Amino acid sequence: MPPAHTGAMAFLSSLFLSAALFSSAGLAGGAAPAPQAPALPANLTTRTWVLTDLAPGGKLRRVTGERPTLTWTVQPGGLQLSGSTGCNTYRGPATVTGQQLKVSALATTRRGCAPTQAQQENDFLTLLRGASHYRLSGQTLTVYAASTARLVFTAAPGGSMTTPSNTPAGANTPTGTTLKAAQLAGDWQLTDLREGGQAVTLPADAPFTFTASGTNTLRLSGMAGCNRLMGEVTLSGAGLTFGPLAATRMACEDMTAEQALSRVLQGSGQVTLKGDTLTWHRSGGEVVLTRRAPAATTADLSGSYRLLSVNGTAADARRTVSLTFKAGQVGGFDGCNSFGGEYSLDKAGHLTAGNLVTTLRACPDQLDQPILTALLGQAPTVQLRGRTLTLDAGGERWVFERE
Repeated sequence: MPPAHTGAMAFLSSLFLSAALFSSAGLAGGAAPAPQAPALPANLTTRTWVLTDLAPGGKLRRVTGERPTLTWTVQPGGLQLSGSTGCNTYRGPATVTGQQLKVSALATTRRGCAPTQAQQENDFLTLLRGASHYRLSGQTLTVYAASTARLVFTAAPGGSMTTPSNTPAGANTPTGTTLKAAQLAGDWQLTDLREGGQAVTLPADAPFTFTASGTNTLRLSGMAGCNRLMGEVTLSGAGLTFGPLAATRMACEDMTAEQALSRVLQGSGQVTLKGDTLTWHRSGGEVVLTRRAPAATTADLSGSYRLLSVNGTAADARRTVSLTFKAGQVGGFDGCNSFGGEYSLDKAGHLTAGNLVTTLRACPDQLDQPILTALLGQAPTVQLRGRTLTLDAGGERWVFERE
């Protein structure tokens, strides 16, 4: 950890808050209604497509960093395209006639991106907005904006979003296995949500907690946005029933994921548990949960860490960012200033940093960079797996490696 200035150096005792909140009102572009979309190939609309190459000027180049994604969703009002640019999320209506494709105004969130990621995002959105036709060949989808300008996608691993009709739900459950509440009790992360065969975009932090209340009953507490979902869960062999469920009623900027979750978690479905992955599905919906690592303790965290990435984008090698934990104290260097103070961890793994002080060096060239002290001020969730330390808060994910 770079040394902190001492003596007459002044210290700040307040934290910089930088939680990024996006609302539908803050989206770029309009939301013009789209006409009814024609029937599309099932292997196009039942998958998430991941960008591998793009050719703004006709010459293909490989995608770097966090890869953009594309999902086609047929809704009652027409076809909707949505996904991630690798930095921001987007959505908007489109029309298809045969293999001709026309994309209407795309709405995007306005999060600041690293320069290389921002350029890639701009090229991706420009080509998608200018789309003229598409070609689907097996696991490869190509969207053309001109004769040579194009986007090349590959189907995300896992294939179809839906369970084939000839595969019995819960077929992966070992023969004779009857799940008990104690096997599901604990903390989980919502990693996949599908409604009507379509993937729903989830926030970075979507925690679920099951608390056993009997041999075959549990209490659920979870969220996929800003409101908390609560209620009873009942097990019966390989079946699991949610309900009745209740939720808090805060007005949130984007409630798409939590509303979809509330609709999906209704009634009974089949459940499978394979290692640390729990899958529940019924006709019209599927939920996949991954067991969270046990909450780290202050003893576990002891040591120094260097930043590897922020939201999937590799850290700038010219800007060293570090964290050090020792005996209830946290300190570090954010690439510009040194800081330090006390910290604590609760049972859920949330880190609370108090009385942080920082040097006051001005770094104009880093005004657009994420601020580590701001992240620490948001009580991030901490996970430590081996030498990898992950901090999640406000839709951001910072990954460090122990030195």
